[in-house]
Amino acid sequence: MVNVLGKSRARTVVIIEEINPDSYGFGGESITEVRKKS
Repeated sequence: MVNVLGKSRARTVVIIEEINPDSYGFGGESITEVRKKS
C-alpha cells in the first residue's frame, strides 16, 4: 500500500472482513457453488 498508493505506513489501516461465500460470486455462480464443483 505504501508503494502503490504513496501513503505513509503510519496512516495506513487495513481491515479484513470475512464474507459469506454465498454473498459473492464468480461467473454468475456463488463461490459456494463454484467450490462444490472443484
